[in-house]
Amino acid sequence: MFGKWFKKEEAAPEPSLPSPYHLRLKAAVDIDPIPFAMLSDKLHFALPDKTQIVEAQGKVDLGGGAYLSRYYTSDDAFIQVNTTGGFDEQHVDDIKLFVFEETMTPATQAEWEVWTGKDSKIGDPTYLFNDAEYTRVWMAQSEGSIVPVEFEEEVTNLIENESPYTVVHLAMLYQRVLPETERYEYLLISAEHTHNDANIVFSLGVDLDPQAFVVI
Repeated sequence: MFGKWFKKEEAAPEPSLPSPYHLRLKAAVDIDPIPFAMLSDKLHFALPDKTQIVEAQGKVDLGGGAYLSRYYTSDDAFIQVNTTGGFDEQHVDDIKLFVFEETMTPATQAEWEVWTGKDSKIGDPTYLFNDAEYTRVWMAQSEGSIVPVEFEEEVTNLIENESPYTVVHLAMLYQRVLPETERYEYLLISAEHTHNDANIVFSLGVDLDPQAFVVI
């Protein structure tokens, strides 16, 4: 009797590539433009075309059963899904749509350390980008500059015979309130590198409601 109550349940095997909302490699994603129609003149970036093809997928283990899944599309955008305790719809905490806005490639180690060293602006309380000020989201209550968040992302793409590869990120998330709305525009800054490449990537995004996209 007590054995049944206290028997340890075996955890479900973790999928190699999580697919909440059926997001997956080669999937076509139709994004409904109507929810964003009234935001277009307030956003500092252009939303991607309605239909996107997922060409690569990233997976980040955040620990404690939390994962970050990224679905990189054909129009320099990605859908980012945060989950906890599983990968079904009921486990989804947050969905965002990001567009790559700017990429900088440091030419030297010294230039790289400008962005990743102790005086890096990635982690400042506010960040000015394209003449707009964004406020730090992660650890917002901390005073002054903080160390960027470091995490590793395993990326799988559609290139044949290419093994998954790891991208190391030093990142920080910022936000600003869109004028005359209760919605936010997000700025994600990431100093990221692989075994043979290093870039500073600026992405702009918005929250994405599950009803605003369809996966085929």
